[in-house]
Amino acid sequence: MIKSRIICILFLLVSVVWSIAQGQSDKRIIYLSWKNVVDLSLKDNPGLKLKSLEYKTQDLQTWKSLTYFLPTLQYQGIMQNNIELPVFVFMGQRFVVGTPYTFQHSLSLSLPIYTGGSRWFNNSIQRDIRKSLAEELQGKEEETVLNSMQAYYGIILSEELAKSAEDAVEVANKTWTRFRNFTMLEPERN
Repeated sequence: MIKSRIICILFLLVSVVWSIAQGQSDKRIIYLSWKNVVDLSLKDNPGLKLKSLEYKTQDLQTWKSLTYFLPTLQYQGIMQNNIELPVFVFMGQRFVVGTPYTFQHSLSLSLPIYTGGSRWFNNSIQRDIRKSLAEELQGKEEETVLNSMQAYYGIILSEELAKSAEDAVEVANKTWTRFRNFTMLEPERN
């Protein structure tokens, strides 16, 4: 009993350590230049992809609003299997009335002659929404480009600030050692 628990615990520990080791090797390091930072940010931005899908959906809605002007033709066919047919007995003879199968057909054609302007109004609204979403998509692309460029130049600025801070620490250490050496060389005054 205890042996099986120890084996299970060891197996779990080995599998956890192995999965952690495998996960650590899966790094995605990207070296950016100012030429490709915009392309990568436009390609990998989920907010921009969402706006693009909204625009495509609205484009399809605009086409759908145009289909309301088309005439519609509906056909319906029903086939029924008559299991029990009525039987009449007349003077000793049996007469089965009906057929084993019944068929019904209907055909309906509607032509939108008078719509009251509702279809025109719907089409106009859909086009306006599409234009609005196109502007939002363009604004989102510009915002993404601006944010990526700010982040890129922010990284460059932070690297330069880190270098200047290291230089400042180095100068401060040199100044401190000179000051300490200078104060050691001075004779004590009474």
